[in-house]
Amino acid sequence: MTGRWWIPLAQWSDLIQAAAPPTGRALVAGLLYTGARLGTVARLRVTDVDQENETLWLTVGEGREPRDLHPTLAGQLRRLVGGRTRGPLFASRRGGALCDRQLRRLVWHAGQCAGFRQSLSPESLRASFAAVLWERSDDLDLLQETLGHSELWCTRRYLRSLGLL
Repeated sequence: MTGRWWIPLAQWSDLIQAAAPPTGRALVAGLLYTGARLGTVARLRVTDVDQENETLWLTVGEGREPRDLHPTLAGQLRRLVGGRTRGPLFASRRGGALCDRQLRRLVWHAGQCAGFRQSLSPESLRASFAAVLWERSDDLDLLQETLGHSELWCTRRYLRSLGLL
């Protein structure tokens, strides 16, 4: 298949359940429900999850922005955080942050377990978020802001690559 591909919303739950608990499930849900880049997600700390207000604080560019937690993502993050109060959100058994390669492998493995023929990547999860948001809102400015694109033409090009424009 050429170009980017995306996963319809109806398949998100099955994909999340196919991922390894709790880290893989929280990672896949986080990428699907926030549309964040892998590097942004990889840098998340336990303190970035505000469980009381059901908000996730993402560091984007120079600032931090809140994202409301979808109930599925909130549940997965609650299980992942457990009783921890500090440290990386996606931590190894030793407590250090998982590297991008390890996170990519968790996403790929979730796709294999869910039966996807195409190789699943964090970028395909971001594309899935963008496609679903576009289908539901048809708001190019909202999509640009949410994806963190500095220019509107970039968002348009992104949608074209998904076959949505």
